[in-house]
Amino acid sequence: MTAQHEHVEYGTVYTYDEYRKLEESSLERHEYHGGRIYLMSGGTSAHSRIKVNLIAELERQVRGPCVVYDADMLVRQSERDASYPDASVTCDERDQEPDLQEIASPRLVVEVLSSSTVAYDLTTKLDLWQGMPSLEAILYIDSRAWCPAWLWLRGPGGDWRESRPDELIDIVPLDLKLDLADLYRGSGRERQ
Repeated sequence: MTAQHEHVEYGTVYTYDEYRKLEESSLERHEYHGGRIYLMSGGTSAHSRIKVNLIAELERQVRGPCVVYDADMLVRQSERDASYPDASVTCDERDQEPDLQEIASPRLVVEVLSSSTVAYDLTTKLDLWQGMPSLEAILYIDSRAWCPAWLWLRGPGGDWRESRPDELIDIVPLDLKLDLADLYRGSGRERQ
């Protein structure tokens, strides 16, 4: 039996429902921004190692009612935007049904930056994450070279505060403490 795959017309504006239909039949993963569909690029071995270390550390520390998702879980950022962060943590029961293909209420998202995504991730995509009411923390780790992480925590008034931790990443809202050295371990990007 051969699966039927819809063809994505890059540059065309799609509704969210059209995007989801195309995504379900596609052999590749795409993100959805501003109504347009973008093919996701592959990563380097350093990018992959950092993601594996990150997921392992989150799984070790996150406790119920919260759960950790990897980059296979789509996060709906707005009516015209959806992304696959490298990791997300949600505590919302609605985001934990076994057959879900997307979540809407993460409390933490993590992006591992790469050369092809860094400019977009640190500007437009960051604005999308910060616009999500459920998010309390956003973490970016650079896979191109060791450097301090970017951490944004939402303050009590809804404002975002940025810090650049270079050892311990303290994600206060979820009571998580990540050691940057552990995240870079085995990636070839360890601190020199």
